[in-house]
Amino acid sequence: MRELTAIGDINIDFTPIAFSGDSRQLFQANVGGTASNCAVAASKLGVDTMFVGKVGDDFMGRQAREVLRANGVDTRMVLTDNERYTSHVFVTLVSGERSFTFAVLGSASLNLHPTELDLDDVLDTRMLYVSGVNFVDEAIRETTRVLIQSANARGIPVAIDLNYRAFLYESVHDFAREIDDVIPSVSVLKGSTCEFDDLFGTHDLEVVGSKLAARGVRLVVMSEDMYGASCYFNGATQSAAAFEANVVDTTGAGDCLMGALIRGIINKGGIDSLSQEDLGEVLKFGNAAAAVCIEGYGAIDAMPSLHQATERTLQARKQLAEAAS
Repeated sequence: MRELTAIGDINIDFTPIAFSGDSRQLFQANVGGTASNCAVAASKLGVDTMFVGKVGDDFMGRQAREVLRANGVDTRMVLTDNERYTSHVFVTLVSGERSFTFAVLGSASLNLHPTELDLDDVLDTRMLYVSGVNFVDEAIRETTRVLIQSANARGIPVAIDLNYRAFLYESVHDFAREIDDVIPSVSVLKGSTCEFDDLFGTHDLEVVGSKLAARGVRLVVMSEDMYGASCYFNGATQSAAAFEANVVDTTGAGDCLMGALIRGIINKGGIDSLSQEDLGEVLKFGNAAAAVCIEGYGAIDAMPSLHQATERTLQARKQLAEAAS
């Protein structure tokens, strides 16, 4: 049994690398997508991971599949669509902070049908990860719902990262309705402060966490950009500060955090075995991994190895010890 199956978007991110005086830009083609980023992040941190998704029969699709494979991700369920293009995104960077222009609607990534998958193979896993982007289009939405329902029936915990992209929905209410339907089937839910504000009207984690816990969510995680991350678990909240970093590109930060969190949960024996102390360690490690990630360009290329993330954690502990002495 593998440790993680991730289903969702796989893109080519065109990341700016140079600028000229007449405003023309040069772009580097990097593999990205929230689900594929998370899959690679987890894999590079030592998690046995499969990615489930769809690419076009084009140079971008071939690049995406090869990059996942090179990073240790099982790509048997990365299917090819002969009629649609590989999803791609143009990234804008301002002082390291990113925004996106999407070429996603109508792409292969959204055209994944449940009948195309071997569910027994896909769900031979300890955890299922899904991205909120999966609810954009009917085919991938249906496939995601089938996998969530089947995972629940098999006792496999489901983790979801909200990843709300306003451009891809007519309104936040449409997105909220889709997410609301699956919340009772989710064990781990992660979102940013902005996403919590958009969906729940507040990012007060005690308020949001208690409401989600009442509906069955075991662990709620909120990323807070430069401030780190917080969580709600078993009626209590705790936070972990962000690590210092030389910010270059924040594109993959949240996905890296999610991959590290999943790694920590699995390594601690699963959600049922987690203590508050364990969770504090998992959050800190996730912040350390994200700090390494944002110091490189692109998302997947910048994902840290287990050694890099561990070293960043140890450096911070050393600095704290020196400051206290």
